Amino acid sequence: DANAVGNCDRLTGECLKCIYNTAGFYCDRCKDGFFGKPLDQDPEVKCKACNCNPYGTLNQQTSCNQVTGQCECLPHVTEQDCSACEPGFYNLQSGRGCER
Repeated sequence: DANAVGNCDRLTGECLKCIYNTAGFYCDRCKDGFFGKPLDQDPEVKCKACNCNPYGTLNQQTSCNQVTGQCECLPHVTEQDCSACEPGFYNLQSGRGCER
């Protein structure tokens, strides 16, 4: 909000009050654990929570790719949030990846 007082440093231009789960010098990236389009005008498109499935992600991560939202999946685990096994595989709940 350009009209709000104290949102940025008058000397450096650094943003001091990032909103909608944004971060960075210019509030131009998503905070850790969020993904989306931080510079979009629509708050619905800005930074959304990753929602990674802890059973399907490497080291039970809760963060994802800040642009695509893809979580880092264990072997033979699929979906953006690592919530499903590849066809022909099972046992997502093991926390070690899906088994043939």
